[in-house]
Amino acid sequence: MVVQLRQLRPDRTRRTGCLSKTRESRDDLMASSTVTIPNIRVQLTVDQLVAAVRQLDPRDRARIARAITDAELDVELAQLIDDLYSQPPVTDISDAEIQAEIRAVRQQML
Repeated sequence: MVVQLRQLRPDRTRRTGCLSKTRESRDDLMASSTVTIPNIRVQLTVDQLVAAVRQLDPRDRARIARAITDAELDVELAQLIDDLYSQPPVTDISDAEIQAEIRAVRQQML
């Protein structure tokens, strides 16, 4: 099933407070993305998605916020891991030096 939702009057400038959106940003508002959920496809603009989320109760909105945050954190973590593995290994420190440093820190903690 494919459902396409569109704004009723894309030719009018949408006002947000005292600022009006430019033609370019209006086009962005009309750009839609396809979201695929098993057996369901819905095309929504970002504004339509935001409007739908605002209709949810606070608990469900919090779940959506966590899901978005988790996805962003996953991307950041993957990037950090890639950065770490792309660096050459540090070979100027021996295992003996690491062990000596560990012993010194433990002595300071006592």
